[in-house]
Amino acid sequence: MGTLAARRNGSSLWPILVGVLSGAATFVLLYVTTATTPGTAAWHSGSFGGDSWRTPNTLDVALVAQTEFARVERHTVRLPDGAVVNDWLWLDELPHVNVLVRSRDPPHDFLLFEQMKYGLDRPALAVLGGLINASAGESPREAAKRELLEELGLAVDDEDLRSLGSPRGHRVMVSRGGGLVYMFYARGAYAAAGKEALTATDVELRAGSARLRKLSSRELKRACLSGSIAESQWIATAALALLLEDPSG
Repeated sequence: MGTLAARRNGSSLWPILVGVLSGAATFVLLYVTTATTPGTAAWHSGSFGGDSWRTPNTLDVALVAQTEFARVERHTVRLPDGAVVNDWLWLDELPHVNVLVRSRDPPHDFLLFEQMKYGLDRPALAVLGGLINASAGESPREAAKRELLEELGLAVDDEDLRSLGSPRGHRVMVSRGGGLVYMFYARGAYAAAGKEALTATDVELRAGSARLRKLSSRELKRACLSGSIAESQWIATAALALLLEDPSG
């Protein structure tokens, strides 16, 4: 595969990647319809089954709201200087995977989705992603393979499914939670046995507003730099995979 030139107006992928991973902590989506005043009854729409976050500096926790997908809590936190914050909002979400997919067949295109999401004001390019069925014992790697099969009808050999970053996952927002994301690069995906790889039309029929887009290495890099990939975790997944292909960046 060709070398990925990582320059646009003198910039490389490193500033994007660093900015994404550090800047994500400034954003939080809170599904809160009740006040955070102590003593206020928590709002429920299902029971959240994910993990909780506690440290030695977590002095108290009060539930604010929860659904089966997310939970909002009000933490009382002791800071490194000894000060205490009693209204620290913390968001737990279920762990999930993001997977950048590259076809084994020439010209070895990257496969992304163009779609709308509730938190975006325009259609954007997105990598493959989905929740990990942790309650059933599914591992992040197993979830990545399942999503690849379900969404695109593709499979990937074990040695070609590369973990990106930490195998322990990455905190989405270091100050507010947001769960953990596990990022993968499916390099050399192919039609699974007994299945045909989905076409762009198939994807539109199954996913409604989503469209399958095939990008070259240069086009994917341009999409990262231009903002066409609008969600920070998606950019991080794509940028890490491109750096894996060309560490010189």
